[in-house]
Amino acid sequence: MESNLPNILKGSKKDVKPPSCIIDLVYLRRLYSSLKELNNDAIRLQNENMIKRPDQSENEFQEIKKEMEHSIKLSLGIYDFKGESIISQDDSILNDTAIPDSIEKVIIDNFSVYQVKYNEYPQNTFRIEFDFSKPDIFNFNIIPSWETMNTSRIIVNGLNQGWVDATFERVNNSLQERKMRRSWLHGKNSYNLLLWGCVIPLVFFNIYKLDIWAKPLFLNVSNVLQIALFSYAFILQLLIFLLIFKYIRWLFPYMEYKSSLKNKHIRHRIIIFTITTLFLSPLIADIYNIVKSWLT
Repeated sequence: MESNLPNILKGSKKDVKPPSCIIDLVYLRRLYSSLKELNNDAIRLQNENMIKRPDQSENEFQEIKKEMEHSIKLSLGIYDFKGESIISQDDSILNDTAIPDSIEKVIIDNFSVYQVKYNEYPQNTFRIEFDFSKPDIFNFNIIPSWETMNTSRIIVNGLNQGWVDATFERVNNSLQERKMRRSWLHGKNSYNLLLWGCVIPLVFFNIYKLDIWAKPLFLNVSNVLQIALFSYAFILQLLIFLLIFKYIRWLFPYMEYKSSLKNKHIRHRIIIFTITTLFLSPLIADIYNIVKSWLT
């Protein structure tokens, strides 16, 4: 069947990764409402571009327009960590009773229904994806200096430049207002900077302290075994740092959904704070004593 839309090839596209944010149900409702307004503009623009064919009556043309308008609608998909999903064409699922607490991903777009029906995309589309997954702490195949894998995207594509710019700006600005300072933690080479700037000097300092403490115990131990033990202590400290780094990335994910199940996260954050305090307190005391001995 011949389309009523003109053959326009030019368009504009914006495809970016959103900033690190904490998303809650209130924000999702507000975003859905905002996207609904933008989708109405997309429907109006496509409606204006439709052309009546010579073989069509006015009634047929108006029916095609109505069918098109009903097909360009928001599709909201919510996916949890158990593999279950809820997909709806309205915001009725954005309530405390329907939405699961352990959300892995939320996807909102305005072309899924239209694409299934017409096997093509509308003229102006968007797809907003929030990926709340967390990195696997014990997956050592992932190089820690790499950027944390996260599929969150803001994708706006359309023939109308003004609509594309307005849609992208509204969504992006709303997320910039919720931007967290944890982006550096998931960035490329953040592990390397911490490793070489802080951890390696600290490890050598700990080896130095271990040597002073263990020297009386190693009087009858061969040099080869001493080197092996110190090498093991060196590698073990690096492994501990790697696990702590991966644990902190897991604890503070790039994109986080704030739900009613927050006690678990509070407990984990208390644990990491306690570990950090216990680890840094002796170090600060040692540095203080060293500086004091130099100055006296």
